[in-house]
Amino acid sequence: MVYLQPIMELKSYANNYGRKKLAKKLGTTLNYLNNLCQHTEQAGKKMALRIEKESKGIVTKDDLWFPKQNKAGADREALKS
Repeated sequence: MVYLQPIMELKSYANNYGRKKLAKKLGTTLNYLNNLCQHTEQAGKKMALRIEKESKGIVTKDDLWFPKQNKAGADREALKS
């Protein structure tokens, strides 16, 4: 059986981590981070990579750019096990 790291939306991750703290770690503003939480597909390449690195892969660039596709894939994987 293969265990995958759980996919977490940026919004949930930011809320758990602390949005102000995460924005500072990412080198961005709280306002921009709040916007990304609502519209993750707007994350640029550098920001997406920073988020992926800071979250240690819990939130990936693919999760940001293709949120609906990745959720559907995770749901299918969960049904297989």
